[in-house]
Amino acid sequence: MFFKESTSKNSKSPVLQLVENIRTEKGPRQRLVVSLGTYLKIPKEKRSEVARVVKERLSGQQSLFEYDSQIFTYADKVVKKIQTEGKWIAAREQVTKFAEITKDKNTAEIFVDGVQHGYDRELGPLLIGHYFWKQLNFPNILGDCGFDERQKKTAQISLLNRLIAQDSEHSIWKTVFFYMI
Repeated sequence: MFFKESTSKNSKSPVLQLVENIRTEKGPRQRLVVSLGTYLKIPKEKRSEVARVVKERLSGQQSLFEYDSQIFTYADKVVKKIQTEGKWIAAREQVTKFAEITKDKNTAEIFVDGVQHGYDRELGPLLIGHYFWKQLNFPNILGDCGFDERQKKTAQISLLNRLIAQDSEHSIWKTVFFYMI
């Protein structure tokens, strides 16, 4: 979303409009969300921040950044005008319309607010430890001592667990699982 000024036949001063980019069957287009007329004067340097806050409010998201109270005042007025005029098309409705247009094509619907992850791992320390394990030539040293591949892997896992997490043997399964995949 962004603000743009356009001229009107009935008014000598420019009219402020909130516009968003949408995807149509003919390609990307700009759609007017709300025309604010000439009564709401938002300074040019604050318009991008106000547009960001308006989009967050309409999408039901909380602001990641802190803004001054004047930005929120402008955003509240714009949101109120959008809600009273009923011009906001939710993202889900837009995706549904787009899905109907592209039924026969290979497309996928992704609702950003519904994306989740369930299993995350911390790779940085493990990758660095694995790199230095190889640089210090531990696999060959242990091989010369008579260790088989399974024993080498177990020694590496045990060493990395002690260096990185300093946990007991009961929490070593996280490190083991990383190397099993």
